[in-house]
Amino acid sequence: MNFTQGIKRELLSFFPENECCKRALFCALADVCGSVGSDLLEFTSENERLTEYFFALSESLGLQPELDGAVYDARNGKDRISLCLRAERAARAHAICSEVRVDGLDPCCAVAYVRGAFLGGGSCALPRAGAKSGYHLEFVFPDEMKAERFCIVLESMLFYTKTIKRAEKFVVYLKSREAVYDLLSAIGAKNALKEFENVLIAREENNQINRVENCMAGNADKSMTASASQAHRIQKLKESAMFAELPDTLKELAAERLNNPTLSLRELAVKSAVSKSCLNHRMRKLMEICRRCEERL
Repeated sequence: MNFTQGIKRELLSFFPENECCKRALFCALADVCGSVGSDLLEFTSENERLTEYFFALSESLGLQPELDGAVYDARNGKDRISLCLRAERAARAHAICSEVRVDGLDPCCAVAYVRGAFLGGGSCALPRAGAKSGYHLEFVFPDEMKAERFCIVLESMLFYTKTIKRAEKFVVYLKSREAVYDLLSAIGAKNALKEFENVLIAREENNQINRVENCMAGNADKSMTASASQAHRIQKLKESAMFAELPDTLKELAAERLNNPTLSLRELAVKSAVSKSCLNHRMRKLMEICRRCEERL
C-alpha cells in the first residue's frame, strides 16, 4: 500500500455526524468523481471501498443511489463502478450541492470537503531515498470551475495553492513541505503524519551526513592546498643561501614536506615521530623564514 492509499484508507474511517458536513462531503465527492444535473447524478470510481462509502453517505442524506454498472478501464486494469441518481433523487442531490456555498463553509464543513476531494481525486508523494523529488500533494478535478471552488475552500483554511491544466483535467497542488504536513494534519490523517515525520527525520539525518562529508571534503581540499603551498615555498628557500643556515630540525622538516607534499600536518607529524603541536610550531618557524627569504628576492 502506497502513501496515498494509506491516507485514503484512513480518511474512509471518518463519517460525518453533522448534516452540514455530510452535505459538504457529498458535494466534494460529486465534484471530483461525478457529474451533477437536475435529472441525473452519476458517480464513478475504481475504488470499491469509496463507492460503498459514497453509497452510505447518500443514504444518510435520504438518497438511494442505484448501481449503474461497471466498466473495465484498460489503462488502469481495473473496473470503474458507477452509481446514479435519477429524476427526483437527482434533483434533491443537485439542490444539496447547490446549497453548499464554498465561500462560507464552517471550519468543520471545510475539512469534510477537503477529505472528500482527496478521497475522490487526491494523491500525495513524499521524497524517495536517493531521489531529488520533493513533497507533492495534489487534487484532480474534471473542470476548471470545480478546481476554483476547491481553491476557495483551501484559502478559507489558509492554504494557498497553484492550479495547472493536465490533459483535460485541472490539478490543484501544494509542494511546500510545511503546507503538505499542515494539510494532512488538518484533515486528521494521523497515521500518514507519522510516516511523514519518519521521512523528515531520515532526510535530516542524510542532510547532516552530507554536510559533515562536504565539510570534511572542504577541509581536505584546504589541507592539500596548504601542503602544496608549503612545499612550493620550501623549494624556493632550498634554492637560496638561507637554507644552509637552518637548524637541523627545520632542515629535516623541509625535507619531509618536499618528499610528502600532499600529507596533512597531522600525517606529517606521525611520519616524523613528533607531536602535532611540535610540528606546527616548527612549520610556523619554517614558513616565517620562507617569508623573509621571499622578501629578499
